[in-house]
Amino acid sequence: MKDPRDLHSIIKSLSKSEKRHFKMCVNSVHKNENNYTILFDAIDAQDEYNELKLLRKLKKHTFTKQISRTKYLLYEQILKVLRQLYSTRSEHAKIGTLLNSVEVLFHKTFYHQAFEVLKRAKKIAIANELYGLQQEILEREKLLLPYLENNKTIRLAISEFLNSYERIAQLVKTENEYKALHSKVRLYYDSILNFHETSQVDAIFGKVMEHPLISEKSNATTFLSQVLFHEIHFLNANARSNFAQANYFGDEMFSMWEVKPAMKNVFREVFIRQLRDYTFCKISSDHSQKKISQLLKEWKSIKSYSKEEEGIFVLETDIIHFSLQLVNKSYSGIEAIYYMIKEHHLTSLKKLPGHQQIVIFYHISVYHFMKKDYSKVIRYINQIETIAGGKLRPHVLKYVKLMELIVRFELDDEEIDDKDILRITRHLKSLGKLGRVEEMLLSSIKKLINLPSLNEPPMVLKELNEMLETDNKIINYKLESINNQIIKVWVKEKLSREYQY
Repeated sequence: MKDPRDLHSIIKSLSKSEKRHFKMCVNSVHKNENNYTILFDAIDAQDEYNELKLLRKLKKHTFTKQISRTKYLLYEQILKVLRQLYSTRSEHAKIGTLLNSVEVLFHKTFYHQAFEVLKRAKKIAIANELYGLQQEILEREKLLLPYLENNKTIRLAISEFLNSYERIAQLVKTENEYKALHSKVRLYYDSILNFHETSQVDAIFGKVMEHPLISEKSNATTFLSQVLFHEIHFLNANARSNFAQANYFGDEMFSMWEVKPAMKNVFREVFIRQLRDYTFCKISSDHSQKKISQLLKEWKSIKSYSKEEEGIFVLETDIIHFSLQLVNKSYSGIEAIYYMIKEHHLTSLKKLPGHQQIVIFYHISVYHFMKKDYSKVIRYINQIETIAGGKLRPHVLKYVKLMELIVRFELDDEEIDDKDILRITRHLKSLGKLGRVEEMLLSSIKKLINLPSLNEPPMVLKELNEMLETDNKIINYKLESINNQIIKVWVKEKLSREYQY
């Protein structure tokens, strides 16, 4: 802890029960009033950390002569108490606690006691398919075997141990390979592929999708490797706007969680990540209220580990409601959700990764665009660029800039010329095989801008209107995405207003 504000922020984040538990633990060691609780209460009383005011308040206490060290020790003590408090909340934590006990008992030479504790850890690891931890448990068992077996039984014990170790080592090796392949695509997908280019998708997914482990499902032999297998295929399809395939792999992925619901807690972060991806895929391409309601129940069933995490989960569910109504053009209830996000979720919003903040503010921009509140559109576009530090890549920026382009035209701030349209069209072409949808929409904007007013619309505009009303499911998926609603809604309005469609 280098910054004393870190101590202030962690104290202020504690719930009443956590604070009570901390003081009980500290006071059980120090029966009388002690430096930890005195400093704790003094910092907790400050809404914002102020070193000078803190020192003045504590000037009668001798520990202020070593205030930096006392603050450091208090910070470490809080973390220690929180570790103890949450040591049973996950299977990983339970096993970690048991392994620490095994180590203590081993060094105290209580080998049989250590082995009994190790068996408890092993049982939890096997039941929850935690193969990495099973291998770690076997390493401890290897140390204990010579102390537990005599000359008559040692050979059999070694043989059984080696068979088990070899099997677990192979499962861990395969699982780690899936983790490595997943990492190669996941981090890039999260950070730069939310608004993607085909060249980027090919560069990142190309070799991964050709890997033997990804080509055949039967290669995934553990629960974790199987859900990662499906997630990689899901991300590849989603990044390429192949929504039918993305839905297939998303459905397969989630059927596994439904078959083994206990795994949702064992691999909690993996489940939450996949739930988020799957939900927004359904909103973009298959937004039936029944399915989204089922997914929202999943979100509400996740138990938060802190009030900060709970705030983020509430924000996530509000964003889901917001995006769903935006895609379905149901604006009646969206205003209240927008108000909640803007007024009550700012703290949680700032704790999300930058790319998630950008996506959220982008959707809010679309909402204001649909309301024709163009000044707010510009304000949120500026906010997006601020979050990105002025370094948004073109493929991330293109839909934001497209919206800005249309807004500038509507506000008559300046004329839009062919170069503007061509520049945006080039970006949209990069979306791949369905890029023709965006290209056609953008070319229509160009024609609408440059065509003289006519009583009868030219044939190209009739064709455009037919395309907007297409029954083609794949094109409809693309047209109904939030990105293309910007263009579709505006173009249809132009057709209606100028050519009486």
